[in-house]
Amino acid sequence: MQRDNSPQWPQLRSYLITAGLALLSIAALTVGVISLAQQFTSDQEASAAPPNEVVVETSSPTAVTATTSMPTASPMPVELVASSPTSSLTVATSPTQQPAPLTATLPAGVKPNELGEIVILEYHIIGDQEERWTRPRANFRRDLEMLYERGYRLISILDYLDNNIAVPAGYTPVIITFDDSNRSQFQLVKGPNGEWMADPKTAVGILEQFVKEHPDFGRSLTFSVLPGAEAPNDLFGQPELAREKLNYLVERGHVLASHTFWHMNLALLSKAEVAEQLGRAQEAIDKLVPGYKLRVLTMPLGEYPKNVEWAKAGIDKGVSYRHEMMLQVGADPAPAPNHRSYDPYYTPRVQAIKDELDRVFGRFEKNPEERYISDGDTNTITFPKALEPELNRASLGDKKVRTY
Repeated sequence: MQRDNSPQWPQLRSYLITAGLALLSIAALTVGVISLAQQFTSDQEASAAPPNEVVVETSSPTAVTATTSMPTASPMPVELVASSPTSSLTVATSPTQQPAPLTATLPAGVKPNELGEIVILEYHIIGDQEERWTRPRANFRRDLEMLYERGYRLISILDYLDNNIAVPAGYTPVIITFDDSNRSQFQLVKGPNGEWMADPKTAVGILEQFVKEHPDFGRSLTFSVLPGAEAPNDLFGQPELAREKLNYLVERGHVLASHTFWHMNLALLSKAEVAEQLGRAQEAIDKLVPGYKLRVLTMPLGEYPKNVEWAKAGIDKGVSYRHEMMLQVGADPAPAPNHRSYDPYYTPRVQAIKDELDRVFGRFEKNPEERYISDGDTNTITFPKALEPELNRASLGDKKVRTY
């Protein structure tokens, strides 16, 4: 192409250079504005993030309170993340690590609260249709799924009693109890290789299948047994297998609790009659599982004797009994072991029927800060500083206190 040597060319070239420089300036200004906006957003998010600082106290009354940070060498294995109140699970990921385990989703800012409430569920019959004292098999399975998905992990009632709750950080303990040693709760059947196994149609069988699929859920149930009752509450039936059945349960971490010898209303009995009911129950279990002590007593009909001391400990015809915990019928979630309102002899439970399950777990979904949330360390008790007046310091033992 021939170059244009007309007088207008130098002037046009000057205009083009000026316009190009102007465009470059606008682009640079735009990049700068975007960068400042991103920095501002990052600073805002950093300032909004909840502090990770907690106050650590020793359990000694003379200890000096020190301010420190949560240990970084052993990070919590789960991450508390914000989500919709109706969602139940999320996956926390890291750019340099494998995806973290599924964890219960909690609103932003919710932290461990080991003074929160703990649900102790009360079941009776596992059957075909929903009735007042019957939970259908399919619904029992769905109950387990709901608990797992919402971040609950099954613990032994003895760990609750002994103040030794061990669940991963961010998770909530739950306890499942069964009253009356009904046949629907547990039966033995022959497995494919001739070994004894839990009937898959019973509560134990359903739980065992669930644990195969979710091995981190926990596996301890509590059975309030009636050694002297008639069918269908006759110690799960199969009297010829009574020894095998009870040992099967104990060997797998389940807990046997007293429910009296044959479901007597203790409020109607004299001191001697209370001792007979509880002594005979202990004697019957000891014959089937030698040396086993019934540490928990579930009150038939929720009724206590005229003097609660009669039920705590006694002796009948040379057989002694001693109960460290008494379970009530129904009511609400139970206090944490270190809460000042905790009284093992008046331990409430939640009846496992639809309305009660919806009421209690619905409240915790809306107010997750009210439930017990573990810090993952059995040597410490962590909770919001505002709850400090609710702490029973006499219950701490060697545990240390963390507040935030």
